[in-house]
Amino acid sequence: MLLIFVILRILFITPVKVEGSSMQPTLNSGNRAFALKISSNLSRGDIIIFEYDQKIYVKRIIGTPGDKLVFTNNEIKINNKLLEEEYLITYPENTDFLNDKESIELEVPQKSFFVLGDNRLNSIDSREFGVISEDRIVGKIFFTYDFKVF
Repeated sequence: MLLIFVILRILFITPVKVEGSSMQPTLNSGNRAFALKISSNLSRGDIIIFEYDQKIYVKRIIGTPGDKLVFTNNEIKINNKLLEEEYLITYPENTDFLNDKESIELEVPQKSFFVLGDNRLNSIDSREFGVISEDRIVGKIFFTYDFKVF
C-alpha cells in the first residue's frame, strides 16, 4: 500500500499549501490541496498550481487558448459574453480590478492561460505577470482540505 502511494505521489499527484488570501473565499491561507500533475484538458474555472519566478501560485483559469478577453472595472467578457463568477466575493459595482487602467483587451495565445485569484483586490495574477504558458503548470487541484493542529 505504501509503495502504491509513493508511486502515485511521484508520478501523478503533488501536494500544495495555500499561502495568502488571493483565492478567498474559495481557498483560505493554510488550506491544503492535492493537484493532479497535468497540463492538458484544462478549462475555464479550473484551479491550478503553477510556477512563476521561482514561486508556486494557486489561481483560477479565466482565459483559455484563443479566448478574447475584455476587462472593464469588475466585469470580464470572454468572446463577447459576460463571465458569470458565482465563486467571487460580492464587490460594489464601482470596484476597480484594473489598478486605474480603463480596460484591458487581449487574446490568450495558444498553449497559454490567463489566471486570476478569486480575491481580485488582493491577488497577484495575470493582470501583473501576463499569461501563463502551459509548461509552467504543475497541476490541477482536485481535492482541498483544512489541516489544523490542536
